[in-house]
Amino acid sequence: RKDWRTIFHRQHGRPPDATSAVSEGYKIIPYIGYGDTPTMQWQKGLLTNLAYLMMLNAAAGRTVGSQHNPPMLPWVTNFAGEIDLRSDMGNLLLEKSPYWRDLSKSKFRLTKGDDQLDHTYQNLRHHVPETLSEITYTVYKARVLPIHQLRSTIRDEFIAEHYPDSLRKMYEWSPDEATIEFFVPTEPCPFKSLHNEMDDLSLPKWCESAAHFINYHRNLLESEHVSK
Repeated sequence: RKDWRTIFHRQHGRPPDATSAVSEGYKIIPYIGYGDTPTMQWQKGLLTNLAYLMMLNAAAGRTVGSQHNPPMLPWVTNFAGEIDLRSDMGNLLLEKSPYWRDLSKSKFRLTKGDDQLDHTYQNLRHHVPETLSEITYTVYKARVLPIHQLRSTIRDEFIAEHYPDSLRKMYEWSPDEATIEFFVPTEPCPFKSLHNEMDDLSLPKWCESAAHFINYHRNLLESEHVSK
């Protein structure tokens, strides 16, 4: 299979294909990591964790904006306390922080436990449940989705108090992984409620705003602890 992963530079237009590009004098500049698979580029530190995970999502048919197959990203903290990546207390203490999420186990296993995992296997003959269901994703975005959509997806009667009111409670409730809206700025902001009946989603007390939280959460995702 031909792979034209190159950058073409010309003042006018775009080359119809790589063959004509070479014959017409286009300058071909391989990028750093050219020829390596995305996995190899990520292992060499040429791709961020977010970029690599979004490539995997795209390969799995998960796309931004899809209600049925949204991108899936891992929860990286339990929000019980702040993880200060700038701390001068030393990497050893940082690694042992109780506020990291256990990435050796799926979120389903952490939330439901091994008994529920065994029950899933007995009925479905595999240990892999949905990693981000439509119901969970709807709850994540409940503050910006129409009420009628919440009624049709979650339950007929809309009761705002039945939805997690903070990120920590959402993490504790969810059997699924997180999604892209918790790591990059999006509009509408999923933390700001558009419904009079529902309050805004409470952020961790050490985050002053949604932008502050997004930056904090993204830095955790890109940290050495998570990368390893």
